[in-house]
Amino acid sequence: MTDSEIRGLIAELEREQGKLAPIVAKLKEGIDGLKALLKPSSKGVKTPLKAPSHAARHLREHRPGRPSKIDSDPELRAFITARIETMTFPALEKAVAKEFPPNRRVGKNAIHQWWQKQSSHPPKSHPR
Repeated sequence: MTDSEIRGLIAELEREQGKLAPIVAKLKEGIDGLKALLKPSSKGVKTPLKAPSHAARHLREHRPGRPSKIDSDPELRAFITARIETMTFPALEKAVAKEFPPNRRVGKNAIHQWWQKQSSHPPKSHPR
């Protein structure tokens, strides 16, 4: 590149820079306006907001008592969930008794109570 070509490019860039000056001024004005919004106002909150409380989650995870046998046994829960829409509680109790050893079995009342606690179904949607 020759010296005259370089000088021509410099002159062209300076002209373009002159065109950009008003745009840069507008951007700076917008940035300053946004920064002003970040400053605490006399009417606004003076202390930063506190993080949300996780008390509900803590209480849910540390409820008194013990979890149901169905909630504690993923295989039993899957077995019951797969059949609960099509079987009655007594029939489901018999199916669980056939499939699982005595220490993992649950009765119809336990199945019914567990079913009622589930929020994914409307009340009284189970076949009787």
